[in-house]
Amino acid sequence: MQLRNYSIDTIKGFLILCVVIGHVLLGTLDENIVRWVIYSFHMPLFMFMSGYMINLTKLSSQSYNEVFGKYWNRMIKMWLLAFAVFSLYQILCEPTIRNICSLLYSPWYHLWYVPTLFCYILLTKYLFGKTDAKTAYGILLLVYVIWNIIKVEVSPFPMTKWCELSNLPYFAIGLFFKNHLSDNRFNKSYWVVPLLFIPAILSTKLIHIPTYGIPSFILVLLVIAYFLYPSVKNDSLPKSKVLTFIGENSLNIYLWHMLIQPLKDYISNSSIYYGVTFSMLIIFLAVIKLKPQK
Repeated sequence: MQLRNYSIDTIKGFLILCVVIGHVLLGTLDENIVRWVIYSFHMPLFMFMSGYMINLTKLSSQSYNEVFGKYWNRMIKMWLLAFAVFSLYQILCEPTIRNICSLLYSPWYHLWYVPTLFCYILLTKYLFGKTDAKTAYGILLLVYVIWNIIKVEVSPFPMTKWCELSNLPYFAIGLFFKNHLSDNRFNKSYWVVPLLFIPAILSTKLIHIPTYGIPSFILVLLVIAYFLYPSVKNDSLPKSKVLTFIGENSLNIYLWHMLIQPLKDYISNSSIYYGVTFSMLIIFLAVIKLKPQK
């Protein structure tokens, strides 16, 4: 029997905590440096972890019905409930045809992740089932490049987020590290790299390099190669009950933490907003903690 990898739960716990903090904090990315730092790395690393958790041999052996059934129970069913709740709230706030159409064109705010991840999984199953690994990775890269060209150079409208491809390379890197990497030089955990990560990103801000530009991409890759991957592969991270618990319940936290949105809409005093919000989050975690674990 395969033992549970607690480092994966710890990393997921840390990243979903970053997601929550990034959404709770007020102000735009330019106005709030903490949000800026979080948004520069949290989704790339989340997508890397999502790709890393895919076993290509197992995925290729399953039928599309089996894949759908697996992920229906694991995430799609819960996501549909959250989609219905948040969409209803948005429609009640703005009951217009335009708002309804916009919610159908692209899921609201944070709800893009599950449909996007499922699209990545289906695309992965198809490509790696139909061709060799080098060709499959090449096609994933080509899809990403074409999507960016359309998004930046061609499309006059915002791209739909039912399948948001901006983080596809990180997902592909996760697939590669899990299923195709065997180079022992990546097994050492250079713990100093994460300490350099945040100040390096802050320096890019000072010299006016875009947040999601090449420097951030290189820094994220360094963290993955020399810290994240070795730590996950060897399950070598220090165990944290809090982060492990949050990581085990990351899907529920991701889906429902934006119940704080009405507070953002209706509480103008920032001190009251933060007090109420963090109290709600603590209660939410306590409720999850008290639920019987399967």
